[in-house]
Amino acid sequence: MTPRTTALAAALALVASLLTATGAATAAPARDIGVGLPAVVDAAKAKAGAEHPDAGFYGVAAELDQPPVTEVDGIRGWRVHFTVHQQTNGFTYVYDVDGGYRRTEDWIPVGMYGLVDPFTMVEEKALAVLRLNGFRQPFSELVLVQRREVDTEPVYFFCLEGEGQDRATGVGTNTQNVYPDQFDCNT
Repeated sequence: MTPRTTALAAALALVASLLTATGAATAAPARDIGVGLPAVVDAAKAKAGAEHPDAGFYGVAAELDQPPVTEVDGIRGWRVHFTVHQQTNGFTYVYDVDGGYRRTEDWIPVGMYGLVDPFTMVEEKALAVLRLNGFRQPFSELVLVQRREVDTEPVYFFCLEGEGQDRATGVGTNTQNVYPDQFDCNT
């Protein structure tokens, strides 16, 4: 090696050691967000189809780990809601984030929502769209619904922490449109 090549190799080794020491050269640890909501919904729809052939998919509510949370890795489970034709009450399948079924619960539908169309956007993508549009607050609730006569697509609604009262801001699963300040949150 020439003196110049040796000096360059030494400089590169020094930079690499500094990056490794500060953690900049190591890959960020993978966050476990599970299989993604569309996969959980597909599993729940298959289960509902076998048990209640006339059931319709009505929406989802996230179970959060100590809300408010700032990232989707704060989601610990999903409550997947169904209505049954000609019945007042519906039911909820509760799943963990890895798609494991936990239990079934009774559930009463809310009149302003309708059946949810198929969707493929995962919750991490919806949160990224929200963040790219300047919404940086933590969220205390996360639901996926399709409001009758308002939404032409399934929408992820994040209840963003704000001054005084939390308000829901939505992200369309097909258009990626952001719908700010849509309604008051439950918490």
